Amino acid sequence: MKKQQTINFKLFLRYFCQSVLVVFLCLLLSFKSYAQLPPRYTGLAPNSPFGLDFGYSDPKTIGEIAQELGVKWVRGIEVEFEPWNGDPKILRDRINNLKKYGVSSLQTPFYPTDWKEKDKLGPPKNMDAYVQKFYDWVAATHDLMPYYEHWNEPWVDEWAWNGGTAEEYRDMIRRIWKKVKADFPNVNLIGGGSLAYNRDIMYAKGNDIGYVDGSVNHAYAFP
Repeated sequence: MKKQQTINFKLFLRYFCQSVLVVFLCLLLSFKSYAQLPPRYTGLAPNSPFGLDFGYSDPKTIGEIAQELGVKWVRGIEVEFEPWNGDPKILRDRINNLKKYGVSSLQTPFYPTDWKEKDKLGPPKNMDAYVQKFYDWVAATHDLMPYYEHWNEPWVDEWAWNGGTAEEYRDMIRRIWKKVKADFPNVNLIGGGSLAYNRDIMYAKGNDIGYVDGSVNHAYAFP
């Protein structure tokens, strides 16, 4: 008799749980009928963080693709100092071409020459000249798009800062900050670049407070 009662209780519990599940699903379906998706933005959505790096492609080409995908930010618009040669029209045209498609840009110089060591991508051989070129770059474009990254992927001892130290990188962003902010206080200077530097120096010690407006993270590190 006791065994039969146990079986009956288990059957009741199973059917009860199934009934609760059915009721819950019905409630979800009824709520869905009242739900509405937010309106779609065809231009630049307010405060959208959605970005994508298209590499060195022509802004006219990537502008159309970015607009179709809903991309609001791109990084790097091919402004190496060598081909640019100080011509502000080239930079301004690139930024404006992207803006026509509702796309903002984080401007990055990518590996401007000359470097401290010939076979390594950073730091620059002449720091004074680089800081001045960076300043000229900001002066030429800050009214259109005031977002700048100091150096592309400055992974100390490895990728694009493999000829320099963390101290040299920090000295560079300090000098850029002081020179640029003196005349263009509203621009945003973005620093960091490698997981190790951001983790061990920028975030952990706070040594870069006052020299960057924000950080960029490239997840380069050894396990």
